[in-house]
Amino acid sequence: MLIAIDPGRNAGWAAIDGNTLHLVGCGLVRDDGRSDTDRGLALARGIREALVARSLPVDGLAIVVERMAAYGASDPNDLIGVTLSSGIAAGNLATDKVEAVPARAWKGNAPKSITQRRTAALLTDAERALVGHELGGEPKSLHHNVWDAIGIAMYAIRRGR
Repeated sequence: MLIAIDPGRNAGWAAIDGNTLHLVGCGLVRDDGRSDTDRGLALARGIREALVARSLPVDGLAIVVERMAAYGASDPNDLIGVTLSSGIAAGNLATDKVEAVPARAWKGNAPKSITQRRTAALLTDAERALVGHELGGEPKSLHHNVWDAIGIAMYAIRRGR
């Protein structure tokens, strides 16, 4: 099982079946004001609980996470906490391997709206239906986190490349 994580205060995740290479789960772990270290542990716990709730395996996990980078006017200090929490989550989830992928590698410089359309086009009808179901109860303003995680997963399994 491959778990892709779009780190952030509200982190998206996507699960890919290692045999079929199909999207089998996705979701959002919302921030509730925790410290960066606690947020990392909460992210790992939230993903693990979501996998169990969907009867998906929690052993033999490979993790791919977006590697943070400061571009232009971004303050690199803002990314330290996100990097810390995603590293803690990946370390607590991984039982196989961990890979960090720069955003520019998987999506280039495309805006989120274009990235989301491109990612959705890579999915099967069944996978798009799954995403719609999983995001049904989440605010639209947070959907991009899950779509980014799915995009990272598609990059990791080389779908669309």
